Amino acid sequence: MPDVSGVDKVFDYSVPEKFAAVLNVGDKVRVTLNNRRVGGWVVDISQSQSGSYELSPIVSASGVGVVADVVPLTQQVARRWGGSWRSVLVSASAPKVRLERGSASRRTKRRASEGTTSDNEAAGQLPDGDVLVVSPPSRSVMSLVEQCAVAGPTLVVCPTVKMALRGAASLRRRGFSVASYPDDWSEAFGGVDVVIGPRTAVWAPCPGLSAIVVIDEHDEAHWEERVPTWNALDVARMRAATSTARLVATSTFGSLKSRTAFAQIVHETSNRLWPKIEVVDLLNPELTGGLRSNLLTRPVLEIVGNAGTEVSTTVMVLNAKGRARLLACVSCKETQRCAHCESVVVQRDDELFHCPKCDSTRTPICQKCGRTSFRFVRLGSTNVREQLNASMKGRVVNVEGYEAGRGDIVVDTETALHRVDEASTVCFLDIDSELESGRLDAITSTLSSVARAARLVGSKGRIIVQSRNISHPVLVALASGLLDDVLDKELEMRRSLNLPPFSLIVEATGEVNRLDDIQLPLGSSLAKMSSDRALLRFADDEAMWAVLSQVKASAGRHVRLAVEPYRQ
Repeated sequence: MPDVSGVDKVFDYSVPEKFAAVLNVGDKVRVTLNNRRVGGWVVDISQSQSGSYELSPIVSASGVGVVADVVPLTQQVARRWGGSWRSVLVSASAPKVRLERGSASRRTKRRASEGTTSDNEAAGQLPDGDVLVVSPPSRSVMSLVEQCAVAGPTLVVCPTVKMALRGAASLRRRGFSVASYPDDWSEAFGGVDVVIGPRTAVWAPCPGLSAIVVIDEHDEAHWEERVPTWNALDVARMRAATSTARLVATSTFGSLKSRTAFAQIVHETSNRLWPKIEVVDLLNPELTGGLRSNLLTRPVLEIVGNAGTEVSTTVMVLNAKGRARLLACVSCKETQRCAHCESVVVQRDDELFHCPKCDSTRTPICQKCGRTSFRFVRLGSTNVREQLNASMKGRVVNVEGYEAGRGDIVVDTETALHRVDEASTVCFLDIDSELESGRLDAITSTLSSVARAARLVGSKGRIIVQSRNISHPVLVALASGLLDDVLDKELEMRRSLNLPPFSLIVEATGEVNRLDDIQLPLGSSLAKMSSDRALLRFADDEAMWAVLSQVKASAGRHVRLAVEPYRQ
């Protein structure tokens, strides 16, 4: 398979005798293609040649690129998610071509009962087979990894590099030999007790693989953003099935797909490991001062008013950048829209009006009455920072200006939850923008954000969730700590409407009008969301593959297909 963009085809080459003894499936080589030297992967080796034509020889052998037993899996993933085989091989390749493997460094392990006793008693012994473990955000999952590693070599997939590094340090203190992927690729290839890393670690070498552990399986970081949009948990399930390893996934609530995919679900309930979650009504005039657009309610102001005297950080999340997301003229009350496409404009930091749809800009002047004074109907994160800077003692910064241990008030998008190391309080200024966005993943993404915030503040911290619909079932469940009923009802609704995870969604972007002539099988549907975006729904994999092959043949590069994207 050549490492050339746009070429998704396997070519045959002969193997010179000097490479025959050292060449293996998955190795990187140099070959001649179309009169130029290119790199590529060996995806199969045959002892005989079919046909009477003469093959070009391999020019050179570079070293190990992809683990041999992972190569067939990369082809399956490319087909399953409707992408190119080359793209998956790039994701699965070693960060550098390896000429030598590291030496095996597995250690004789203590029995599970002789491990970290308190952790094992808290976590309990896992049942045999594949299992989903639902545990509070403050619970350490390293004890679960230890149970798997005692039984045999274990591959651990984390949502972030930071979590992987901390997990590796914890496991080394427990006496395990650990390889951090991708830096310790050679050590992992040689053989260790635990291989741990971010999303791409699902492709990591792990000789004698016994178990795969996917931490925070609900986290969107486990989704590949580029096509093919594979998911680390699904790839881990496919790899575990082909290698007879067990699959263990952990989550703070259990995603909808995992609740249907796992036959065994273990709940570790403990309210004391959840922080205090307070729901604030944005429609209460006593809390907002009578202003419907006011996000700085009384509970929020009380917290940030004391933030300057403490060393702990306060994080305020608002998924809306810039100065304002919706503006109205003070004089004529007209909502400000784009002069070209009539879409609602936003105000950038340079105060110009910008249209996100057609990317045009204009001066901040009302097109109806010519006035220049506007009311912020929906605030952006820059507005909130400016208001707080005018009245608060503490340092109010965005995530770029954050420094640990300084007692900052960080006002930014959800990015702050990934960049801040520790906080005493997290406030979601307007949770409705995510929870009531109308997307299929709205509930999952909202719970994922709250779970990330809960891990950030710890069990003794505080989370404030502001909403204009405090009776929403998800908010009621968060306040009470009972999420299972809400998720079960959501699953029943989706089952009745044949929505994911009981069907497959493919997002098509680009020239979606080319999809009009596609023949859809029974049970499939096409819904155009806009002039350049459409959603296709399929009952099963076979129906999806049949249609994707049609789209690739007729539309080619004019349409981008994302199978089961996180944001639906």
